[in-house]
Amino acid sequence: MITRKASSTDGRSQDISLTEYGIDEAKRVIEITYNKIFEMIENLNKEDCDAVCNAMICIEEKLSKNGDKINE
Repeated sequence: MITRKASSTDGRSQDISLTEYGIDEAKRVIEITYNKIFEMIENLNKEDCDAVCNAMICIEEKLSKNGDKINE
């Protein structure tokens, strides 16, 4: 799933990258996760949807190092 090779700029470290299989597996996991989240939220009413959105904003703020929004 991953390959390692010596760094061209620093012999003490290695460059790590996904193989084609690793990329395919990552895409598969992302798709499964998306579908599960969609199933959980698709029937929320507006009030619950707003509450989830506000909670996500709070989580992003707490987890970001400098308070910037994630993935803007």
